[in-house]
Amino acid sequence: MENPKILPGEENRIAALNSYNILDTLPQQEYDDLTKLASEICQTPISLISLLDDTRQWFKSHHGLDVSETPREYAFCNHAIINPDEIMIVNDSRQDTRFLDNPLVTGDPYVIFYAGVPLVDSNGFALGSLCVIDHAPKKLTAGQLSALQTLANQVVKLLELRRTNSELKSAKRQLEERNALLDKVIDKQTENEVIIKKSQDELLETNQHLEMALLAGNLGSYALHLQTGIISSTNLFKANYGLPSKALLNFSELVECILPDERQKMLDLVENAVLTKGVYQAEYRVKWPDGHIAWISTSGKCVYDEEGNPVKMVGTTRNISKQKALEENMEKLVSERTDQLLEANRSLLELNQKVFASNEILKKSNASLEQFAFVASHDLQEPLRKIQSFGDLLHKRHAENLGAGTEYLNRMQSAAGRMSSLIRDLLAFSRITVRDETPAKVSLSWVVKTVLDDLELAVQESGAIIITEPLPMIYGDQSQLGQVFQNLISNAIKFRIAGNIPQIRISHKEVAQSNLPSTVNPVGKTDSYHCIEIADNGTGFNPQHAGRIFEVFQRLHGQNEFPGTGIGLAICERVIANHGGAITATSQPDQGAVFGIYLPMQS
Repeated sequence: MENPKILPGEENRIAALNSYNILDTLPQQEYDDLTKLASEICQTPISLISLLDDTRQWFKSHHGLDVSETPREYAFCNHAIINPDEIMIVNDSRQDTRFLDNPLVTGDPYVIFYAGVPLVDSNGFALGSLCVIDHAPKKLTAGQLSALQTLANQVVKLLELRRTNSELKSAKRQLEERNALLDKVIDKQTENEVIIKKSQDELLETNQHLEMALLAGNLGSYALHLQTGIISSTNLFKANYGLPSKALLNFSELVECILPDERQKMLDLVENAVLTKGVYQAEYRVKWPDGHIAWISTSGKCVYDEEGNPVKMVGTTRNISKQKALEENMEKLVSERTDQLLEANRSLLELNQKVFASNEILKKSNASLEQFAFVASHDLQEPLRKIQSFGDLLHKRHAENLGAGTEYLNRMQSAAGRMSSLIRDLLAFSRITVRDETPAKVSLSWVVKTVLDDLELAVQESGAIIITEPLPMIYGDQSQLGQVFQNLISNAIKFRIAGNIPQIRISHKEVAQSNLPSTVNPVGKTDSYHCIEIADNGTGFNPQHAGRIFEVFQRLHGQNEFPGTGIGLAICERVIANHGGAITATSQPDQGAVFGIYLPMQS
């Protein structure tokens, strides 16, 4: 796992992050809405707003993930902020040297796909990232990446608005404190000019701070004098209503700017705030003199005299037309994505129904095939048994009268025996073709031991030396796997060089997919495979026949030289394919053979 170098100015970046006072705050709906929307747009289970301090990445919002922070050394965001002007995309972290052994990749939450947009504030500091995460490799469309960038910009605006509001509240608080102090000084008619001058200076400084805060937050401020209806306001307040800086405005004229169907709601909110001494907050549309329609967000609070009578309403306004347009676009995008998902679900349902119907047909076909194979073998074996029985009776009762016919009788019995073996092997092959057993844990060491017990007589008669290394546990069909080792070991004993003692070695190793021989193409794809090799010192075969050795009825030796039906290796190939693997054979004449079995490793 690679950790990026700490860039120059890191202390300034962390100081900028701390200035927002956002770390370790409670969840907020506006941030959670953005991460949820990011996941829906990008179709990922996880979306995060990550903020990076000196030791950790803390999640302001974590959709689809239960944790609220992780160590910085594991953070993908730690890499994303290095290039603040680019979206960092990791399509498959298992293929990326920076992350392939990262605990967040190898363990929960299994971060395989990652796309993160750096959260860069107006001063150029990358505070963290808005990212989407999936448990499998993935690619985003250009539209999804554009939407993700837009959402990241909205996160930055929320953060900067939070800081601006905090500064505004602080400035207001200081202003109220200074006003109170100034009122006391005036009421007492103090002669302490030093204190008055100091208060005036502080008030001036506070007003400057307040004006800067309002400007930074794109906020226009106002004071509505309730007795006269006259509104004192800043230029930005007037601009929010499409008015020039020199325009004079009273409350009734402001109400006329609001669209008719929204006026009464605004008036009710103002009246309620005055009566309850609460905060007035509203959003409404206004019509500018040039006909343009704009969205306004406003808030205010009433100021009362000593007797509790309302004197004026002071507050701020902000033009939120762009934000409303963005929300409308997002809602449209979500609606379109929802329609696409519904259509995809309908298509998937139809496909599943077709697959289910096909599976049912296949099951019936397999059952019919198995029944046919059983009936066919029974019907074919019955006349063979009669031929063999009658042949035995002829040999027993009339051998002395047959003369030269005895040789023909022996040939007939031998042919009938081979035919019986062939039918049995064909039945075994057909059953393996249609078999559908539920996989279970199988010890290959136990399978080989059982096979060697069955072949004990052949081993003793041939004097075979068999060396078996420890073999793995796998998921599979113990009966089918037993047939494979039965065929391969019995062949190694049968196909021996005259006068030689058979020597057989059964070994095991693990092979990564990238290191598989070019001739090996397993049915089941995975990262690693078990390789079991059965090597002998027998007659071997010409390597030009390796491509057809596993075909049905393929024999490389004469029937008189080595008996057999030519089906055994075809059975082996079918069984290994049923287990998602592959089988190979390599050899040279009179130099033995090596059969390699490749089976997928499963957790």
